[in-house]
Amino acid sequence: MEAKVLAALLCSAGLSYRNASRLIGGLSNVAVHDAFIALRGLFQGLRGSIGDA
Repeated sequence: MEAKVLAALLCSAGLSYRNASRLIGGLSNVAVHDAFIALRGLFQGLRGSIGDA
């Protein structure tokens, strides 16, 4: 579970699904994609606040 969340965070930072899965290891790029989509709502809320700080 922690690896999927970390991979989703890496994707939100700009890494591709494939690069995030290679960096984490043990996850397919499809699993990274699924985790990113599941947590997508959290990242959309953070994007506006990061630039405003």
